[in-house]
Amino acid sequence: MTVWNLKYHVSEQVHIDFNTHYLLKTPEGKKSFRSIKYIAPIIFIPALIFFYINDGDITGLVIRFVIYAAVGLVMWFMAERLVVASVSRNIRRKLKKNPDLFKDEGESTFDFENGIIISRGKAEEVKVRFENVTIMYEDQRAFYLYYSVAKAIVIPYSAFETAEEFSQFRELLRNTFPTENK
Repeated sequence: MTVWNLKYHVSEQVHIDFNTHYLLKTPEGKKSFRSIKYIAPIIFIPALIFFYINDGDITGLVIRFVIYAAVGLVMWFMAERLVVASVSRNIRRKLKKNPDLFKDEGESTFDFENGIIISRGKAEEVKVRFENVTIMYEDQRAFYLYYSVAKAIVIPYSAFETAEEFSQFRELLRNTFPTENK
């Protein structure tokens, strides 16, 4: 089959997964994530210097250093969880403001003969040539076909009626697009 027509609903969780993947796995997202991860330790160094200059008390400085180091380590190790929680909270807040936000029934046509994807949703229609897909990523819920830095066509696994159909489509994607994971 060279043309696939898929109809699907992109759930709240798939939106959360896409945004989390973007922030934690893509080069642009990793830059942003690194700044979150390093900000606490970087802020604490000038604070320690300030307290030492103004106070001059070495005991107070050591206590502050231990506290700042502990907070910095917690921030370092919890940064990924904080990002995921922030993304989830942000999407849920948007959903609260606009309950119809994720009621967008999607439809995508993959024409493997002519090398084009046409993705239609309530908000927009996107046409992407295969050569413009920079990477294909999949997680436990969906395929993500990135065609720009922060834009992707998202195909949830629920779009497939059978396991065989899913496997065939996955194989076509893996053979057609560069993949982040296999």
